[in-house]
Amino acid sequence: MNAQARLGAFVLVALIVAGVLSAKIGRMDFGSSSGIFVESLFDDVAGLEEQTAVRMAGVRVGSIESIHLEGNRALVRMRLIPNVILPASTRARLVSGGLVGEKFLSLSANPGDDKPLPPGTRIPSVSAGGLGGFIAQAGRMAEDMHNLTAQSGALIEQLSSMLNENRDALRNTMRNLEDASRAASDKLPPTLDSLHQTSGDIAAIVNKRKKDIERSLKQLPNTLQASKDFFNSGKQTFDDANRLLIGNRENIYRMIFEMRKAAENLDALSDDLRRNPWKLTNKTREVRPSPRATQEKMEELMLSTGRMGLAPPRR
Repeated sequence: MNAQARLGAFVLVALIVAGVLSAKIGRMDFGSSSGIFVESLFDDVAGLEEQTAVRMAGVRVGSIESIHLEGNRALVRMRLIPNVILPASTRARLVSGGLVGEKFLSLSANPGDDKPLPPGTRIPSVSAGGLGGFIAQAGRMAEDMHNLTAQSGALIEQLSSMLNENRDALRNTMRNLEDASRAASDKLPPTLDSLHQTSGDIAAIVNKRKKDIERSLKQLPNTLQASKDFFNSGKQTFDDANRLLIGNRENIYRMIFEMRKAAENLDALSDDLRRNPWKLTNKTREVRPSPRATQEKMEELMLSTGRMGLAPPRR
């Protein structure tokens, strides 16, 4: 074999070795494209590229198939090794391999979870850990502190302006508070002494009447029972009176009718005596009422009783 043939064979072998190395370094998968595809949504996947490793407990279980934008979040599609079965509590996290190491997806699940992940389920994502997440969180905290400081400065300026504008009013208020506190300190001891004396008098009265109070408390249940019996007896009396009235309703109506009839007869007799007073002395003959007087009497009976003449007798 001449030198040119040997050089060509060497170049061919070098190209094959370089291709294999580039495939391993780039994590390119030759052969079958079978596997399990799962997805997960992230707020930020900066530094994550396609064909990046997907690891679980530090073991590579797949790679990133594609990264797309869904809404305002990143949809990461992963292709897992066919024999990998993920638990139902699996979570996806974007982590860094070191201080400046490569980014990859880490899958984790609850210990002892044997329930498999249902097909087509989208894996929930958790916030990124490592240095990147810490730096992002520190940046947000710094921004919040800056906003808080700016708001505090504006609030301090507003308070200073208000104090300057109301300095005289504040001085008068403080002076009034001092006077009020001084007056209260002068009047408070006598008031406390008076309250103490009053409480002592109340305690003395209670101690003096302790036996009467205890006796009253002992008699209270009997008094309450007697009151209850009294009200029950009163209710029974009212019930008996109601039943009596209902049972003698006809007799009461008859008695009222007889009393009204007697009143009508008495009214007729008094009218007759008024027109014929001679009946009491037997000196003048009887003067009979005129038809007009009889008509007026009937109208008066109609207006007062609703009937013409006397009520008919009951049968």
